[in-house]
Amino acid sequence: MKRKAWILLSGCGLHDGTELHEAAFAELALARAGVEFSFCAPDVALPHVVDHQRGDISRAETRSVVIESARIARGPVEPLSTLAMSSVDALVIPGGYGAVKTLCDYALRGRSATVQRDVAALVAAVAKRRAPIVSMCMGNVLVARALGAQRVRVALGWDAAIDADCASWGASPQRCEARSIVVDRESRVASTPAFSATHDLLVVADAIDRAVRAALELG
Repeated sequence: MKRKAWILLSGCGLHDGTELHEAAFAELALARAGVEFSFCAPDVALPHVVDHQRGDISRAETRSVVIESARIARGPVEPLSTLAMSSVDALVIPGGYGAVKTLCDYALRGRSATVQRDVAALVAAVAKRRAPIVSMCMGNVLVARALGAQRVRVALGWDAAIDADCASWGASPQRCEARSIVVDRESRVASTPAFSATHDLLVVADAIDRAVRAALELG
């Protein structure tokens, strides 16, 4: 049977959800590796909606994370509350500020951040099964918060304050160039900074592809 990966989404759009390009590059990398994939997201509301044209927060608007994520998935997204954890052979976490606003609340609470309940259960289940995790950009902060207690090594280094916060959770921030990846064989996590380190699409796509392949080799 083919391996099955789940891509964890947090909405649609850099400023309040998933970074679309990172999600698409991850999909392409999985497809090239011959891995089947589906999409999942917590069934909650976005903390706030951002107008991506103007950059303003739309205070009067509310949106569902699952429904917004379906824009990227081009179809149904599995709510985490109904996801069969035993079906997760690999977990991919793209970035975008939704990773630190919805999947965890680091952007809102800083060092006091907590991981959303269903997300925490998913990451814990994946870690317990020793299934590989791929993370990128702000998804790396989520991984640091969720797996900090096991001293996970993760690609960071673009902001000293973020590094310090992640280290306070027990994680081991690794300075990583845009073209590079960090592989933690013990925690089975492969990560790359993606758009946190560069705006070069080719560099980001290549690094995500290598992170996906490295993670699959761990599992």
